[in-house]
Amino acid sequence: MKPTCSKGGGEKLDRLIKTLEDGSSYSYDTIYKLKEAANEDEKELKEEILQGSDYREKLKEEILQGSELGKNLLKKNAEIKAERDTIRDEALINAKQIKDLESEKRYNDRIIEDLNQKIKDIQKQTDNTHYNKENLHKIQKLSRKVTDLKVQQNIILETNEEIQKKLDNNITENKTLDKTNVNLTAMLENKKSEIIILNDKYNILDDKLGKYSIELNSLNEGYDQVNRNNIELNSLNEGYNNKINLLNDNLEDLRLSEQAAKRLLKKCREEKADIKENSEETIRKLNDTLNSLTKKIDILNRQRQEMDNVYAESLKELNDRIKNLNLSKEIDRERLIELNEKSREHEKDLESMNKASRRLRTMDVD
Repeated sequence: MKPTCSKGGGEKLDRLIKTLEDGSSYSYDTIYKLKEAANEDEKELKEEILQGSDYREKLKEEILQGSELGKNLLKKNAEIKAERDTIRDEALINAKQIKDLESEKRYNDRIIEDLNQKIKDIQKQTDNTHYNKENLHKIQKLSRKVTDLKVQQNIILETNEEIQKKLDNNITENKTLDKTNVNLTAMLENKKSEIIILNDKYNILDDKLGKYSIELNSLNEGYDQVNRNNIELNSLNEGYNNKINLLNDNLEDLRLSEQAAKRLLKKCREEKADIKENSEETIRKLNDTLNSLTKKIDILNRQRQEMDNVYAESLKELNDRIKNLNLSKEIDRERLIELNEKSREHEKDLESMNKASRRLRTMDVD
């Protein structure tokens, strides 16, 4: 909750001072109410400062939380980078394994091809001669070797397929980590911006609390002065009442007491003038601030008006150029129509000249 300025106690204090000026009451009850109003004003200002302090503490906590989150994001970012490096190294190893297995498969393919060719050669030799037990044994041995190599080739293919799947998974996981890394980086930037905003709010609140503290100190000084005045007024009232009780209807003493009361009223007026002078100084400062802000707003409005004028002039210039272009296009279209008409007229003239030329040639021949 942001602190807000209050004027309740100050208004009551002004009303009570006005009551003293009117001379309607000099009783202890009036002085007590004067003191009570000052206490209420002080209480409200202290409450505002307390609220401001609570709000400042909340801002500090939010800034700390934001900083902690930023550290966690940086730590997570580093972990993701390390994990990506691990996956990249593993992918390089898998790629090398695939390359080695493919090389081994090509080598085994060549061996199988050679063995099959040997089997064919032995079979031809066996077909061309009588039944040879030794050749049959060689064929069986080579066939078993071919079978073993094919089994090994299947194992290589399965292993290669598994490694390829693992490599694909690594690529997918790496893309996911890249996306997560981008999101975390964006979150970190947003949190940095939030922390900057919170720091600005914190500084503004510090300035306000400093002003509130100065105002509270001033009020406390005024409150102490009111207490001293109350003591003096109580003493004067006590003496005034004693004189009334002792002298009863003594008009001279009453007149003297009245003069004392008038002196007290004059003193109260002087004190009120001091209070008003201080208030006027505060109001003057506020008015200066308000005038400064008003001048800044006027400057911004003038700048905005200038921009609007520039925009309007640019828009008018653009519209004029469009109108000129459209007019130019219309003129060009009219000129094109005119040229086409002239071209048709020239064609007619040329046709007439050709006809006349043909007639002349005919006449020459005759």
